[in-house]
Amino acid sequence: MKRSPALTALSHDHHKALVLSKRIEKATSAAERHALALILPEIFASELEPHFQYEERELLPRLRAAGHTELVERTLADHAQLRALSAEVGSGKLDNLATFSEALIAHVRFEEREVFETAEEALGRDYLDAG
Repeated sequence: MKRSPALTALSHDHHKALVLSKRIEKATSAAERHALALILPEIFASELEPHFQYEERELLPRLRAAGHTELVERTLADHAQLRALSAEVGSGKLDNLATFSEALIAHVRFEEREVFETAEEALGRDYLDAG
């Protein structure tokens, strides 16, 4: 589906997140997982955190105002979970790398299928077309 300009960049971020998740899934050796764990905090800070902050600052308040509190709360809970998992992996809990990847995939699917679909329907064209 073609996204409105305001959501297009966020969808592109989701593609990058899925590429990261696939990279994690393909890391079969302990050395590969360890190498990913070392760089995950940097990737999170430079790619995922700005995405989360934009959503929390721009998109989610508009959805909350439009009455979609459940979607907003789940999105915020997902963001908190992913932040915590990233920090745990960065502190050496390699077992959480796969959990992080699974949670990231689930979050991307949720946003693309539910949050963005709802935003397309509920938010005004002035916001969505502004990009």
